[in-house]
Amino acid sequence: MQRSNLYFLSGLFFILFGVIGFAQTVELNGSVVGNDDVENIHVINRTSKMFTTTNALGSFRISAKYQDTIQFTSVQYKTATLVVSYKMVQE
Repeated sequence: MQRSNLYFLSGLFFILFGVIGFAQTVELNGSVVGNDDVENIHVINRTSKMFTTTNALGSFRISAKYQDTIQFTSVQYKTATLVVSYKMVQE
């Protein structure tokens, strides 16, 4: 009986460690490109309720984690939304 409890606890540890690894918050760096002005576009992390705006070149930095929803809004462009992928968090 002791041995099965050890295997269960070991398995549980690895599962929790994997979930914690996915939950890490990182700084995402990116840029918005367009045919019109790309300054002051709102970049909103809908999951964490954090936001920033793009600079004159369209660049931005925002904190996010795996599967957060990021929304881009402005008066001159249609709203766009993306979900943070595992690859984005790893880079």
